[in-house]
Amino acid sequence: MKYDETQTKVDLLAAARKTAGVYVTQASPGADDTPEKILFDAKGDPKEMLDAYKERRAAFDTIPLDIEGATVRLFRGQWTIFSGYTGTGKTTYLRQLACHLIKAGRKIFVATLESDPEDYIIELASTAAGVEVVSEAQLRAFIDSYGAQLRIWGVIGVADHRKILATARDLAAKEGLDYAIIDSLMMLDIEEDDIDEQRKFAGLLTATSITTGVHIVLVAHPKKPMDPDAAPTVHNVSGSAKLVNLAFNVLFIRRGPPAPGQDKNITQMELHVLKQRTRGLVGELKGYFYRHHNQFHLDSMAQSPTFYMAAENYPASGLTEDIPEHILNPNAFKVEPGSTNPWDVG
Repeated sequence: MKYDETQTKVDLLAAARKTAGVYVTQASPGADDTPEKILFDAKGDPKEMLDAYKERRAAFDTIPLDIEGATVRLFRGQWTIFSGYTGTGKTTYLRQLACHLIKAGRKIFVATLESDPEDYIIELASTAAGVEVVSEAQLRAFIDSYGAQLRIWGVIGVADHRKILATARDLAAKEGLDYAIIDSLMMLDIEEDDIDEQRKFAGLLTATSITTGVHIVLVAHPKKPMDPDAAPTVHNVSGSAKLVNLAFNVLFIRRGPPAPGQDKNITQMELHVLKQRTRGLVGELKGYFYRHHNQFHLDSMAQSPTFYMAAENYPASGLTEDIPEHILNPNAFKVEPGSTNPWDVG
């Protein structure tokens, strides 16, 4: 018994250390630095330049609802504005994007300035598990699987944008960071009506992305409610026009119109692509938010959540916690081999 208690304490301590490694509570040095990079060498060979360009354009990541990258592609060294009104699924979609990226092997830094960092990890794991609230076993599996790929800004409230970007640059140099998500613009130390300050901020975002290769996602709330029947435009995004003008991509999420007879736990949604500087494509993606899955899906008939962890962390397809345990066990009832009576069960 003594051994079991000691082992339990060891396991808990190991889990605590693993979880603590996810948090970034100290800003990295270099907050006042401006990233610099020589972008062009006049002596560069044209073939080498073209090959390098094609290689950069061939390396991109995708997003949920468009996993083939037919419409949206996230390139290294760029940054994206993500917007949407409160209650439309903006935060949940970004959590699913994070799950989508870490499953692909990417390393992510999240500055979740509007919520508790520990709550964010639990909610991120819940999205990965496809449930409203993750179980202890699923949370442990999530941290074991992805803890090394995830870093969370461990400070809540208004933050110095220079310190966050310096930390992203430091993580890129030391750990090979791929993505930084800043949620949100409203919680940064930048005045909403200071156009020049926002211009400088956009320039620093661009410089940080280009010099590190990190793709930065900035959450920006909309300016004001619009006509519910009107499609969003870049003018609906908060902040000065400088931010939108310098951003490589602008995405806007909103609820779709209610479908007759639709399950109240399944909501239509639209992801509007308002700008893509590299590809020049705009348009919209349509999908559905499943409240019980805590995820978005392409269709309204999804039978199970998207698996972002190993399959053993999910119940059998179509079954829930309301089903008795012996039914969840696929070996609960079986006919013994060689039995002459088909009703003899083991």
